[in-house]
Amino acid sequence: MKARIAVLFVVFCAVLVRAETARIVRMKVTAYCPCTKCCGQDACGLTSTGRDAYTLGVAADPKLLPYGTKLEIPGIGIRTVDDTGGAMRKDARRGIYHIDIRFRTHQEARNFGVKWLDVKILK
Repeated sequence: MKARIAVLFVVFCAVLVRAETARIVRMKVTAYCPCTKCCGQDACGLTSTGRDAYTLGVAADPKLLPYGTKLEIPGIGIRTVDDTGGAMRKDARRGIYHIDIRFRTHQEARNFGVKWLDVKILK
């Protein structure tokens, strides 16, 4: 019984710590894919961190959201920051959190559009 209580206490504390480290920020959320329309003629299929651009991820200003930051995006799920872009860095200089969700196809990115969402930063 004591062991079971100890395990429950540890799980409860882990949940509390995770809740304290997460914060919610209103962000401009756009979408892109690895194609040349979205990434330019020099698109090489890699993110700025060297990751395969055909995997799911997020671009952001690494000064606001460092590479490796996990984000919980409403309607999308949990994605990791692994890329950046000029629009995200420009908005960051204006005090705006802007993330760009990477989709596998151009049509998926276009369908997503532009939204303002409350995104949870999980760290």
